[in-house]
Amino acid sequence: MDGWINFLIAGIFLLGLFIFGYASYKKKIHKKKYVSIIEVVLVVVFIIFLVRGFIDLFM
Repeated sequence: MDGWINFLIAGIFLLGLFIFGYASYKKKIHKKKYVSIIEVVLVVVFIIFLVRGFIDLFM
């Protein structure tokens, strides 16, 4: 069941990325440097948990 928990955490980070991206686009702050750093961190954490979920589920 640990793989499903990793998928759930990855989904939460993906949802957070979509919400943060939409809010930054609406507020016109998406060209600032710190916004891109936060988005990169969210994507990296999403990929890490997605890969961990696949490894735990299929290995």
